[in-house]
Amino acid sequence: MKILIAGCGYLGTALGIELARAGHTVWGLRRKADKPPAPIHALTVDLLQPQLLKKIPDPLDIACFMLSPQDHDEAAYRSTYQDALMNLLDCLKKRRPLKRFIFVSSTSVYGQQNGEWVNENSETHPEHFSGQIMLRSEELVFESGLASTVLRLGGIYGPGRSTLLEHVRSGKAVLRGGPPVYVNRIHRDDAVGILTHVLKLKNPKPVYLGVDHDPAELNTVLTWLADKLNVTLAQSAASDPHSRTRQSNKRCMNALILQSGYTFKHPTFREGYAQT
Repeated sequence: MKILIAGCGYLGTALGIELARAGHTVWGLRRKADKPPAPIHALTVDLLQPQLLKKIPDPLDIACFMLSPQDHDEAAYRSTYQDALMNLLDCLKKRRPLKRFIFVSSTSVYGQQNGEWVNENSETHPEHFSGQIMLRSEELVFESGLASTVLRLGGIYGPGRSTLLEHVRSGKAVLRGGPPVYVNRIHRDDAVGILTHVLKLKNPKPVYLGVDHDPAELNTVLTWLADKLNVTLAQSAASDPHSRTRQSNKRCMNALILQSGYTFKHPTFREGYAQT
């Protein structure tokens, strides 16, 4: 197949390499002229400049949108997940129909804050602008009329992304007091695995959650890492009510992607961090 990866960064590069090795022709789109590694074909296009979209190969079989905002403010999110996304969707709608458009979304579309279990059918009422914009982006994808699937990923970790690991190793991590705070994670290799798996499905569902089997309590993750690193962690007396982690406290279920036949390489954070 001929595949476009719009946003060939940390995850997109790993996906592109996997797909290219499987025999597909893959173009990795980046805003700047830094080239993705072979065997991915480099494509330098700023999706905010519609006149440049003519550089996108035609025809395509699959397009994956996985851009990341250049900043963490609301303007950057809208620029990436609405303006750039709409430009690409408009471009693709004028061409031969795709077999599938994949939009990489986030579990931030859920607004649950008290450790509730959520799945693909749970209510989505995010309070933070990032989740609100991401949710609107999902709507734009489905309104486009393209055959589309949305993958809501948890926090991605893996090779080259060991911030939490280094935080514990340095002794800066602190066990939180107060009610449990749950975190939803996905190893990079499983994020890639789920994406390639979905592309092979004849009739994929509109939405999948991409998280591992264990939406673990944050203190459990920190304690396990500290034990493996032989580090003693300090403990705070109370949780921070303004913490982003506290505000996105839910437990995501991966039953639907499992039912579709996907098998995890790293079922929990324990297997994943053991190789990071």
